[in-house]
Amino acid sequence: MSLRDIAETIGKGLNVRVVSIPVEKSVEHFGPFFGHVATMDMPGSSEWTRNVLGWKPTGAGMIEDLANMKY
Repeated sequence: MSLRDIAETIGKGLNVRVVSIPVEKSVEHFGPFFGHVATMDMPGSSEWTRNVLGWKPTGAGMIEDLANMKY
């Protein structure tokens, strides 16, 4: 899942238009901290948590959960 997927899902729930920001404009748009964070490639996985802690998620995934929120 990408930041774009998350933003589009939240935007749809809030009925707000979502636009793509060029990387070079991210700091100007979001500010110095989030502007840099938003452009980082940070893949994540729950594999370690599931293996080490025996976690077995049963609920909705993040996008499904965001899509079903009552905004």
